[in-house]
Amino acid sequence: MTEASIVTKVCPQCGVKVVHLEKHLKKAHDPVKITERQKKENARKNVSISQKNFQILEKARQTFLSTLVRCTSCQEQVMLKLISEHYCSKHRTSLPAEMRALYGLAEQKNMFKTTKEREEYWRSVSGISPRGDDIYDRGMTVQGGAFGLGKSRKH
Repeated sequence: MTEASIVTKVCPQCGVKVVHLEKHLKKAHDPVKITERQKKENARKNVSISQKNFQILEKARQTFLSTLVRCTSCQEQVMLKLISEHYCSKHRTSLPAEMRALYGLAEQKNMFKTTKEREEYWRSVSGISPRGDDIYDRGMTVQGGAFGLGKSRKH
């Protein structure tokens, strides 16, 4: 085919010259695909906006943590982000409540390191006796084995 024999048509919606108009209309102007593209574009915009917001907040947090505050015990000026280390090293105590509020630290939400530790604490607080060593108290499996191992030992 020569260039003179290729027939181009103009898309009525966007004005682009195309060879296969039906294929172009299905691909570029399908309402489902348009909404998919808009969703992807909106998701990209949301991600970029949230990243910018995070950077702004991180910068503000770093500025806040680098401000100098006065220790309530010894009146020494310490950077806010180092106040907990100051109390541990100089005063050998944990951060007092008024400094903890300034620092923005709440009480630890999870004071237990393991689930076993948490269960023991709540059992002692509620008055339930500690777990017994009997395997039937714990709901452990007494008998069992791999699949296919029954009483027959012919395998």
